[in-house]
Amino acid sequence: MSFEKQLKRELFLYGAILIFLATIALTLGLYYYRSSSSDNILKRQEADIVTTFKTVSDNIVKENNQGYASYRDYLDGKIDANAIYYQFSLFQSQEPIKRHLIIVDKEKQIILTTSNKFKEDSRFGYYLSLVLDSSVSKGILNYKVFSDANRDRYLLVIKEIGNFGSVIQVFERKDIENYLNRTDANYLIYDQFDNVLSASSDQFVEPRLLKVKTDIIESSFNYNRKSFVSRSQDLNQQLSLVTYTEKEPFYQILSRTLVYIFPFVVGMVCLVFYLGKKISMNTARSVEWLKDEMNQVMYNPLHRLEPKGEEEFVLIAREINRMLEQLNDSHQRNLYLIQENIVFERKKLEAQFNPHFLYNTLEVIRSSCFYDVQLANKLILLLNDILRYSIDNTQTVTSMSQDIMYIEKYLEIATIRFDDLTYEIEMSNDLLKERVPKLFLLPLIENSLKYGFKYQSELHIAIEGRELEPGIYSVIYSDNGNVLSDRDIEELLVNIYQPGIYGNHHGLINCKRRVELMYPNSSFTIYKNKEELVIEIVFAVKEVSEVV
Repeated sequence: MSFEKQLKRELFLYGAILIFLATIALTLGLYYYRSSSSDNILKRQEADIVTTFKTVSDNIVKENNQGYASYRDYLDGKIDANAIYYQFSLFQSQEPIKRHLIIVDKEKQIILTTSNKFKEDSRFGYYLSLVLDSSVSKGILNYKVFSDANRDRYLLVIKEIGNFGSVIQVFERKDIENYLNRTDANYLIYDQFDNVLSASSDQFVEPRLLKVKTDIIESSFNYNRKSFVSRSQDLNQQLSLVTYTEKEPFYQILSRTLVYIFPFVVGMVCLVFYLGKKISMNTARSVEWLKDEMNQVMYNPLHRLEPKGEEEFVLIAREINRMLEQLNDSHQRNLYLIQENIVFERKKLEAQFNPHFLYNTLEVIRSSCFYDVQLANKLILLLNDILRYSIDNTQTVTSMSQDIMYIEKYLEIATIRFDDLTYEIEMSNDLLKERVPKLFLLPLIENSLKYGFKYQSELHIAIEGRELEPGIYSVIYSDNGNVLSDRDIEELLVNIYQPGIYGNHHGLINCKRRVELMYPNSSFTIYKNKEELVIEIVFAVKEVSEVV
């Protein structure tokens, strides 16, 4: 099976599994949403009715509290009926539901009413006397439902005014329903005797008695071959609320869910098939191209991939090219190091100090044996230390502090040989702790001694080391030999930066290469400062190499 077909097969298989799992999750989610929507509807309807009814209740409480003193004064004979009518008309103008006001004295007789039909209705008077005698709680609003001879329902809100009598606010059922039906909720409000006060529909009201059908009080019930769910809640101590809604049967919810899911599944299958085919073709094409390119690299190491195709393969191609460049650089570097190693091994002693120095030092020792034995002994000890340090093959890297110590011994011998030679060395403490190639500054000193006295009777050598910034150090070597012109410096820089073109500057090149091999990003600069030739070496200890 080809790579393209195998990839297409795997993509389609994983896509089918993903579609199957997504279909199950979506089906369950839609079913849960549809099945839980009834409960959400009930909660919303209940909240709407409770909030609306609470507004009415709060207004009743507010009116009773504000008019309490006036009602008491009227019952006590301190104000007349006109004041009560005027006050009630002000309250009535601000309320959303029309109401009637009735005031009864302590003998349960109606002494004031805004509608004479209650005063003329003996049934109402009898009902009111029974309620006031038996079921009115003192100190709170009492809600009672009354049905007159015409089967019209009223809500009575009764409040006792001390021992003077009571105030009753009367709401007609039609006014309450008109107000509550604005909420678009299915509900019934009834009292503790199941007498219906207000309903959005009469389908759950007993037509003869105007009472609540007991079925609706159940949380789930069937009525006329339909399924319903309901919620019940007490509006206050005397009134209860039930909201209800029709519930979809299970098979309807499931069928509706499948209707929604089927187009989704078909669309997802088509999309997976199309994307699988397209991705497999593009990926297979890019893989084949990458394989061909790598075959060319195998036979031609200098060949580089030309990024094209998908974005991820473009990125891969760029990374491969970068890796090939690094490998090529490493290969060239290894070849160069092998060649350099041959040169360094052959010129090992010459790279560390000039043989003429050894010959001249021995000649000074021989001469001093005749006139200054102590000087000869000192020179022998110094030369012995330098030779032992320089030919120790087990240590090619040392600390700057140790290397400077042997450089000073070398310069001390040189000052004995040349009376007009002076030197100064200044190193920062941080630099003295860092690692450097052994005797890497010695070729520079040998060059100064070899050529400096040709043009100067007095030669001064200065070595300064300091930290430029954290982890980056500078070593500045200078002498006043004034050997090189500006043109000579330019030619010298060309020679030392072109491997293999050494000319007559072995010392400078060896010094540069040994520092460069240990610190690959180091810099080697030569310039003139007035009458001094300055060589500045800058290296960063963060990028140290083990090759020296």
